[in-house]
Amino acid sequence: MSTAPLLVTHPLYYTTSTKERQLRGTHMGRLVPGLKVWQVGKFRGLTSLTSLIRSDIMPGLLGTTYWGYATKYALVLIDAVAPLLPSVGNDWVNTPGFLDTGLFRLHHTGPANRTFNWADASESSSDEFIADYMLLSQKTDTLRNVYAYQARRQMTPIVEASCQSAGCALMLLAFTDAGSHTDVANQPTTAYFSMGTMEFANRTIVGSMRTSWDDNATWLAFRGGDGEANHNDLDAGSFVFDMQGYHWAIDFGAGNYGLPGYFDKGTKPNQRYSWYRKSTRGHNTWCFNGSDSDVGNSDQDMNALSFISSQSDRQATIDLTSAYAKYGVKKLERTFHLNGTGVDARVIISDVIQTSGKLPMEWTMNTRANVTLSSDGLTATLVSGNISIKGQLTASSGIVFTTKTVNPAPPNEKINGVTRLMVCLSAAQSEDTTVLVQFQSA
Repeated sequence: MSTAPLLVTHPLYYTTSTKERQLRGTHMGRLVPGLKVWQVGKFRGLTSLTSLIRSDIMPGLLGTTYWGYATKYALVLIDAVAPLLPSVGNDWVNTPGFLDTGLFRLHHTGPANRTFNWADASESSSDEFIADYMLLSQKTDTLRNVYAYQARRQMTPIVEASCQSAGCALMLLAFTDAGSHTDVANQPTTAYFSMGTMEFANRTIVGSMRTSWDDNATWLAFRGGDGEANHNDLDAGSFVFDMQGYHWAIDFGAGNYGLPGYFDKGTKPNQRYSWYRKSTRGHNTWCFNGSDSDVGNSDQDMNALSFISSQSDRQATIDLTSAYAKYGVKKLERTFHLNGTGVDARVIISDVIQTSGKLPMEWTMNTRANVTLSSDGLTATLVSGNISIKGQLTASSGIVFTTKTVNPAPPNEKINGVTRLMVCLSAAQSEDTTVLVQFQSA
């Protein structure tokens, strides 16, 4: 098991009506704290046809579900084209970063078998796209065992329930019994994914940390955010985490595509970010002055300040200031910590905030667990079945936990059984402050 942070910059795409689709592939490297992303290659399609096709290969910008669509179509296309145009098929496979793209899904899946489903993505890790792992395993020697084992492991629930999906058929066609848990366990426990396309180049958009690759490990995943890109939300600084085999902090993922204005980027009524699942309010981050953060790639950019990773201390700090600057936020740095190992692991979310004036602000974490608060409001106990964890708040005097039931008004989709664990600061409490929330086994 490697403790060095892994940086993966894989092919992603971004398109607008005025820009030609293009693809840049970048190599996989290791990130040393303080150094910039190492981008070592870029690629444009061989013909107008391949350029159009290749622009859709790896849309990690859009989350795990659209990663699945694009990867599946690309792999099937490669197998169809290779016999006719061997040089083209071979070139596609060997595009720097292409065969590493399965690491995106791997690190986005937690030990509770839930994905970090930001944007319009599904939370389930056992879906038709698991077959993508098996198809990828046929094309790489380096990661063959990792992909093949992960495919078999996560496909089991689907096969046991009903094997009627296209994913099952693809699994059978590409099946191999290569690999074991040891191959996955040897993967780095900390990974960050950087974009390599167009104006998004060299931005670290998502990261994850875990104590190990065991089923009872603690896992923390987080993201910067870019509300400008299709399918994305106003979720700068949001996170999810697993502990003791349960998915405590959740993302709502995809909403109802049929809602009015679902793909019309904006915060006005009947625009995308007015819907609860897509808004800042609906994510595990800060909401200032009761409003959503800015829309746009410059305003929801995630700037990595530092990464630290060792066997017992994993840490990443991101700068979210620009996402909330219009509300008078002069500084917002969010640090994600995953400290300790085994049952002693701790997830810590620490925020340093400076504002130009007094404004109300809300810290949120959405959870399906039952939540009870201590009499002083500084401790939250989260319970699911016979599993429990505690959240401890450290902040200025008078700042406490509170809870709300998630119940967005129609025509929002109904959300059942979810509680917002919150830290609410009044205007008088804001200005310059630090808020730290720590979760660990009860």
